[in-house]
Amino acid sequence: MNKSIDLSQQNQIAELINYKWHLTEENLVNWWLYQAESQSSLCTTEGERIFVLDTGERNDGPGPDILNARLMLDDREMSGSVEMHWNSKDWYDHKHHLDSIYDGVILHVVTKHSAGPDIPTLQVGLHHLGKNVCRAAIPVSTNDLLHEAHIRFMEAETHMNQLALSGFPANHLVLGMAEVLLAGKHRQQSLQELALNLGMTCWPDAKPWQGSFQSYPHLRSTQKILDNLFMHKDCLRLDLWQDISISTWQAWDIKGQAIMAFGITRNQYREWLVNKLAPSVGGEKGFNFWLEMKPFRHYGLEKRMKHRLGIEKIETLASQQGVIAWYNKYCKTLKCSTCPLIQPHQALTGIN
Repeated sequence: MNKSIDLSQQNQIAELINYKWHLTEENLVNWWLYQAESQSSLCTTEGERIFVLDTGERNDGPGPDILNARLMLDDREMSGSVEMHWNSKDWYDHKHHLDSIYDGVILHVVTKHSAGPDIPTLQVGLHHLGKNVCRAAIPVSTNDLLHEAHIRFMEAETHMNQLALSGFPANHLVLGMAEVLLAGKHRQQSLQELALNLGMTCWPDAKPWQGSFQSYPHLRSTQKILDNLFMHKDCLRLDLWQDISISTWQAWDIKGQAIMAFGITRNQYREWLVNKLAPSVGGEKGFNFWLEMKPFRHYGLEKRMKHRLGIEKIETLASQQGVIAWYNKYCKTLKCSTCPLIQPHQALTGIN
């Protein structure tokens, strides 16, 4: 990217990226988790004052969107679940009134209030979600993206080291493949169940799923693949995979034919290479894999983020991972005020 871009070009870029984003209920969940606790003027549609004591945690399984929340409703302290809907009448459209799992909902968070249930309801204006218009006025630099990508890589490296030291009766690359196979909204619950089956009390760093909500294989078919994989766990020993100098996906696919024969898809195998094998190799050698390989798939947010960040193309895994890290750090968490792209720009510290 041309770093000598002049002010007129910057303004053109800013104009291009001031567009409406498609909003979903997930945006309400993120607003609740990252912003609601800091809001001091929240009220229900009935005029009751809301003070959020604890936003709770994202639900990784069936039921309400948020579990274990605590709030003050006027002078009453309440604890329970929080459910998000775009329109309050969706409560009935989704049949929640017939499902006892929703009996513990203490707050209904919506953007449009009409014919909803008799539950304290918070209506959130679209402008409060912080996603209507991006205020970024300058493009991101290559160095900034690589900085964020390197942080993301080191976090993945630390996680793989945790798996290696966890004491599970399988090597950490097998455990990493299990994490890839169990991707989806039930990830956290499924990993905890797998940990118990392997004789451990918990899965290290089993975070709730925060990726896309695309269709994933049924858990029953996944379990068959996992059983087969654990029976042949020696095929994923690190010493057999630590040479990651192969530079094309086609060549990697040939090397992984035996693994994919277990029923693992090509994209799952490649996901494992990117997020499990390369961080396990670690250091400069592992990060060079990200720097040299092209993205093999897109996650759904890159097109929007390219406009926000002023990027024409995402040409490497490192750039793609940097974009994802930027989204998670600033855009998803609605921390626009700390985004370097709306402040007098100073490049982030480069990687060593």
